[in-house]
Amino acid sequence: MRQTQQTGLRGLDLNLLVALDALLTEHSVTGAAERLRLSEPAVSRALGRIRRTIGDPILVRAGRAMVPTPHALAIEPEVRELVERVQRLFSAAHSTDLRTVNRDLTVLAHYAMAAVFGPALVERAAAEAPGITLRFLNEGHTDAPMLRDGVADLEMGIVGDRAPEIQVAPVFEDRMVGVARRG
Repeated sequence: MRQTQQTGLRGLDLNLLVALDALLTEHSVTGAAERLRLSEPAVSRALGRIRRTIGDPILVRAGRAMVPTPHALAIEPEVRELVERVQRLFSAAHSTDLRTVNRDLTVLAHYAMAAVFGPALVERAAAEAPGITLRFLNEGHTDAPMLRDGVADLEMGIVGDRAPEIQVAPVFEDRMVGVARRG
């Protein structure tokens, strides 16, 4: 059954759902084009594809106006709900409530960095994300790709692995000073 559903969705352009919502709201290709910030011909082509996909004219001319068909009126609430759910789904990634996250995070860092920054990081995590448990792992002497292999979730220090899926952000810069006696 799952294979059949995936095959049926394979050729479906989900952008048509957004266009259908705009068309049902505006009852006009021009109004939908303005709402979607697309050209009228683009929305007109989308309406044609929607008509072929659904098997209903959706909007029909009545004098100078376009009016929804009975089928369009019947599916309008469901279309609006689907578009709103998709919008919430994609905006949810930006609004995760850290107080509800429960997971262990492994921080790979030199022991000196863990000693300096660890206590403040643990304190902040406890205040802002009480369900997160931080574990510190001392960096080894080899350049094993611990982030890429999933051994660590965060690496503090000089990050050598610049794989495309690894995001690197500078936290601070440090400089080394050498001191020696004369001679």
